[in-house]
Amino acid sequence: MMTCSECARYSSGEWRPPGKVASSSQRTRRLQTKSVVEAPLQEESLRVVPTYPTIIREARERLGWPLGRLAYKVGLKESQVRKIEAGKLVPSLKEAKLFEHVLQIPLIKAAETGGGSMASKPQTLTIGDVIDFEDESRE
Repeated sequence: MMTCSECARYSSGEWRPPGKVASSSQRTRRLQTKSVVEAPLQEESLRVVPTYPTIIREARERLGWPLGRLAYKVGLKESQVRKIEAGKLVPSLKEAKLFEHVLQIPLIKAAETGGGSMASKPQTLTIGDVIDFEDESRE
């Protein structure tokens, strides 16, 4: 710690950090271990239910809470909660989990897989669909 000469005279001596300070390699090892132990959830397989605006609004009204109180409880702005209740803003999975916890309601479900059905898979164009290849046997 650097101080001016005026302040240094009040010092009791050399400053030492309290406790043992971990080296950078120890910090890196600790971070790597933590990320392996705390494996992330399969969030790509989770979705917010499509009826979330109605569920959230009815749960809030059942508790008798104004928008401001719900916003405070979940840690969002009141305008964000208003947009979520109106269906103009889809909450992230993290926000949906907060709503679930605070309001004690189910908002997240497992995403439905197509089960091999081609009808559920969105159709997209590929370069092969656009280009007209000439058959080599014609030449």
